[in-house]
Amino acid sequence: MTTIAVTGATGRLGGRIIERLLEAGVAAADIAPLVRTHDKGAPWRERGMDVRVGDYDDPVALAVALAGVDKVVLVPSPSLDNAVRIQQQHQVVRALYALGISHLVYVSLADPERRPFGLEDVDLATEHIIRAVGLPFTFMRNSVYMDELGPELGVAARTGELVSATGSRPLNWVCLDDLATAIAGVLAGQGHLGRTYELTNTELFTYDDLAALLSEVTGHPISHRSASTQEVVRVLHEGGMDAEHAQMMAGLFHVAVAKDTFDTTSVDVRELTGRVPTVSVELVRRILG
Repeated sequence: MTTIAVTGATGRLGGRIIERLLEAGVAAADIAPLVRTHDKGAPWRERGMDVRVGDYDDPVALAVALAGVDKVVLVPSPSLDNAVRIQQQHQVVRALYALGISHLVYVSLADPERRPFGLEDVDLATEHIIRAVGLPFTFMRNSVYMDELGPELGVAARTGELVSATGSRPLNWVCLDDLATAIAGVLAGQGHLGRTYELTNTELFTYDDLAALLSEVTGHPISHRSASTQEVVRVLHEGGMDAEHAQMMAGLFHVAVAKDTFDTTSVDVRELTGRVPTVSVELVRRILG
């Protein structure tokens, strides 16, 4: 019996990884969701899982919580403070090293050497720490979630216009379900030790492509228009997105797209999941839903 611990079990990615592990044939009793409080683990406990309670800020309790597990998927800390984030992740790595786990699957960002967000520096540092202490690892470098586009596409569906500051430059984003499936496959499978996977799309797409797909989904024409960051924020906010979210999408992601930050491709998702992560009418419909 191999026990697989999943950190961030109540988050979007951690929860999906657990569901994909079950679909891959892993027994519920062999899955150990890590949650911060006892109550948060109730849904997993009701399904027969070995829920563990631990916190990235408490390495002693974390070591107790993860005792006896064989494999761990480490979903990064949600903190946006890099000083906090790197300390938390360093503490987790130290705890796992002391426990002598057989396989650490670390989730980081795709193409971290090229990212403009700042979080990728912590991911690279964590990768180096894992290598330095000699933990058996697999690095799963996730692209940005396609699902993040849902609110923008919703505004476009209502207004008839998809507005972006991307300059129609390409994206390599992948939907959350495909990323979770790839990670679960590595956890449930063999032959992945020492590997680094870049989980980006096999084909690039643009906001022009998204507008065309959105037109098919809605049944009425949706055009894509390039605009300044400030105008995009205004349009998204007036269309129903909160101001902070609109600023993040336009001021961070659109600007990064325009700088060709997301123009790399990889076959890793296809190889790990057995399916091509295409950007399709079905996917756009699901993201909107």
